[in-house]
Amino acid sequence: VFFFVRRDLVHLGTLAWCFLIGPFENFWLDVLAPMLPTAPEMSVGLKIACILIGSIIIILTLAYYIPIGLGYQTSDIFAFMAADLVKKSYGIGLIISYAILFVIGVALGSSWGIGTLIAVVAYGPIIDRLMGIIEPFSFAVAGMKKENKKGK
Repeated sequence: VFFFVRRDLVHLGTLAWCFLIGPFENFWLDVLAPMLPTAPEMSVGLKIACILIGSIIIILTLAYYIPIGLGYQTSDIFAFMAADLVKKSYGIGLIISYAILFVIGVALGSSWGIGTLIAVVAYGPIIDRLMGIIEPFSFAVAGMKKENKKGK
C-alpha cells in the first residue's frame, strides 16, 4: 500500500527491511529468551532494565537511520504520513501512529504494559531531539552529504 501511496519513502532500505532484516527481527529474542526468565518470573528491576535497554536500542536506531532517507519500514512510513497530515515532525507523527496502533491493539484484546505507554508518548520527542545530534554521524557513516538525501 505504501509503495503506491508514498513511493517517495520507499528505497533500497525498505526492500532490505522487507527481505533481509524483517524476517530475522526476532533473532535476538530467540537468542536471549532461553537465558532470561519469563516475564512473570522477572524481578521488577530486570523488567525495568529490559524496558530501558530495548527503548534505548529502538530510539538510537531510529534516530540514526531516519535522517539519511535511504528507505523506511512500513511503520516509519505510517509515522511520516501522520506527521504530514498534522504538519509536524516525524516524532509527533510517531506518537500519532503508535497511539492509533495502541488503540487498535487494545480493542483487539492485545496485552500492553508500561513499556507500551512509554513508547507511545516518549519515543517520538526523544527521537526528534536525537536526530539533530546523530544526523552528522549518520551521513558520515553512510558516506553521504545532506544535500544527497533521498525521501523525507
